[in-house]
Amino acid sequence: MNATKEFYEVLERMGVAAEFEARGIEKGIEKGIEKGIEKGIEKGREEGIEKGLRLTATNLKKTGMPLNQIADVTGLPMAELEGL
Repeated sequence: MNATKEFYEVLERMGVAAEFEARGIEKGIEKGIEKGIEKGIEKGREEGIEKGLRLTATNLKKTGMPLNQIADVTGLPMAELEGL
């Protein structure tokens, strides 16, 4: 029997296993929410950067700058620039 299982059995005999389990679940949920928020923030940043690059490319295109130069400046592919 491993130490974790033995510890859990001791907790059960003491009548506190359910409380410890509930705390563990609660902490797991909190950590999951934190990770989800972090991923959401990162995705939002990435989308904001992409939107900014497309806006910059659109504005450069309006000035008459050649698409190949806009592609060099923004890193956006030519096909995407042609669709702006």
